[in-house]
Amino acid sequence: MLARLGVFILWLIHFLPFRVIVAIGNGLGSVLYLLAVERRRVGLINLKLCMPEMGEAARRQLLRDHFKMFSRGLIERSILWWASAERIRSLIRVEGVEHFDAIKDKPAILLTPHFVGMDAGGQWVAQHTDTVCMYARQKNRYLTELLLQKRARFRNQYLYSRQEGCVPFSRVCARACRSSIRRTRIRA
Repeated sequence: MLARLGVFILWLIHFLPFRVIVAIGNGLGSVLYLLAVERRRVGLINLKLCMPEMGEAARRQLLRDHFKMFSRGLIERSILWWASAERIRSLIRVEGVEHFDAIKDKPAILLTPHFVGMDAGGQWVAQHTDTVCMYARQKNRYLTELLLQKRARFRNQYLYSRQEGCVPFSRVCARACRSSIRRTRIRA
């Protein structure tokens, strides 16, 4: 029930102007930075290990900014899930799109780091080409089904759970490559 309430609130948020959505995300991130004591502690330890040359104040600021960006990504998902394709395109800026265009109709593997902007990039790609993707099942079945529905709302998106292993994912990728090779041979 709590998940459905959260989704309803996200749905309402998507109607707001983008600058208001950004402010909500930043505010939520600031609150989470204060309340998520264990996550903050782990984040600071990781930053200290990875960036020992960075001062303590700078690491704290970096982590605070990350909490804001993470929360913005969560709140901005409301746009990605319910807004029109036109609104989404108007908010996403892609640099180096010529590299994507060069491989768009060919089999390719896009490796995506799991950062806060991953879903925005995924929605952009999904509006431009068919994809085969892996996802992680959520603990809540309703959220897993919603995530699948919203990530696959543009073009032909084939989503496979990482919990199923790589075999189903690999088979679809191999079929797509063989199909593309056949089309290339026929055109030649």
